[in-house]
Amino acid sequence: MITIRKTPCPKTLKGNFQANVGVLADYVMTSEDENTYTTQTDDGGSGTVTILINGGALSLPYTAVAGDIVSASRSTNTAAGWFKLD
Repeated sequence: MITIRKTPCPKTLKGNFQANVGVLADYVMTSEDENTYTTQTDDGGSGTVTILINGGALSLPYTAVAGDIVSASRSTNTAAGWFKLD
């Protein structure tokens, strides 16, 4: 599941992977999600976390606009994990 933490500022986009899940359902940004995200971090145990925006590779800084589609996957899925964009 990919969610947006709206408070406290700045907004954070966070994806949570369950164990044995390597691909998350797409998330469609809304006008409330609009923000400029400058950093990507993850749990360190998910291998390579790949984030796509509208089908293309994430490039930071990323300025989100309503309607953007966020997709996320990881190369190691043996345990629960996460990523976030701040």
